[in-house]
Amino acid sequence: MQPAQALVQHAGVSCDAGITRDVTFRKMDRDSWDAKSLALEIARKGVTVNTISPGYIGTSMAMAIPREVLDGKIIPQIPVGRLGKPEEVAGLVAYLASEEAAFVTGANIAINGGQHMQ
Repeated sequence: MQPAQALVQHAGVSCDAGITRDVTFRKMDRDSWDAKSLALEIARKGVTVNTISPGYIGTSMAMAIPREVLDGKIIPQIPVGRLGKPEEVAGLVAYLASEEAAFVTGANIAINGGQHMQ
């Protein structure tokens, strides 16, 4: 058996939320669709292509948001009631890159604590 080959793209929460504030977010949304096209094109070669769309993750960028905004406006919108952890996102990427995920391709997986349920 040949080793798993996988491409995992980060698209951002805007793909699931329908946020199109600027060209960066619109490009990320388009890239999610490009990943699906690529997944169709190379699936028979044993390569999976998936996109992840993290929500608010407790990184330096999210932690720079004023605490009163986090506590008063952002966290109340997240059903699990907290920011995600970087290691949770890393775990998803590790899974998608593993042999166990060899049947997962063309997916956009939201990792956002339920903030933008599909």
